[in-house]
Amino acid sequence: MKKGITPVVTTILLLIISIVVIGLAFFFFTRTIQNVSENAGNQINTSTNNMGKLISIDNLAANSITIRNTGTTEINVSELNIYVANAQFNTASCDWSNDILSPGKLSTLSCTGISICSSNDKVRVTSPITEDSEICHSSSSSPARTINIDSLEAYSLKVRNTGTARIDVSELSIYTNNVPYVLPAGGTCSWSSATIDPNQVLTFTCVWMQNPAQICTSGQTIKVVGPENEDSEICPSPSPPPVNPGRTISIDSAGGRNAVIRNTGSFMIQVSEINLFVVGIGPVNCLDWSGVTVLYPGATATCHMNIDCTAPNFLRAVGPDNEVSKICG
Repeated sequence: MKKGITPVVTTILLLIISIVVIGLAFFFFTRTIQNVSENAGNQINTSTNNMGKLISIDNLAANSITIRNTGTTEINVSELNIYVANAQFNTASCDWSNDILSPGKLSTLSCTGISICSSNDKVRVTSPITEDSEICHSSSSSPARTINIDSLEAYSLKVRNTGTARIDVSELSIYTNNVPYVLPAGGTCSWSSATIDPNQVLTFTCVWMQNPAQICTSGQTIKVVGPENEDSEICPSPSPPPVNPGRTISIDSAGGRNAVIRNTGSFMIQVSEINLFVVGIGPVNCLDWSGVTVLYPGATATCHMNIDCTAPNFLRAVGPDNEVSKICG
């Protein structure tokens, strides 16, 4: 006689099958939840990153458009779309001046042989998070972004905006004998403003070791390259460097064996550059400057003198750019 499966074995098999099914279901749902969480996290990160990708149209002409990154995140020009009269503009035949727009920086799309827009067309540019639009100028009134050298001296360069549109100084490059102008390490150069409006003149100067630095020497060619043109001039014979009024001092107080000296200029001064004298007695030796070696603008330092400064004598202090005196108290 054949025997069937006993109830005990049947129960055990059902339990095993149930456990396997529950395990498979748990594994499936765990992977699904994990994938959903990862996708949501990636979408949040992407959205957060895109929030900083803001743009504005800085300048628009018939054959060029300049975009500024007004946000806090780098933008690749491939993320930008341009629409003319609501139709997407194909940029394949045009060139960007910069492929990456860092925050605050510009990139110009220039087209040769074709126009981006016609007079009164609405041009719209979109980024991942925002957009900006402007009306196209007619070819006869397109803003010219041109410059010329207004004056050139050994220690300063003045550039004029001869066009009709604003120019950012980051769009200007300076060359000495066709080589980009570079100062020695530690030097800094600056423009008198960040932008040049039409017919405005800006001054370019440099400082090295807290002193005015020469931009060029006699006979060198200085060239300035702007967005749409360039201009050059021959450097004249240098005149004496300008006096730097930014390294001046004053005496806050003088009495006994202490003298308090203040930096009233706009550049730092080494205390070793300051010499003190008690008039009628002689030079002063500062035993120490209260542990200070550099006097920054507006700061004070106390010289502990080796001789007394008493009335009616005067204390005279000689700094890099001036000298002052004060009656001893």
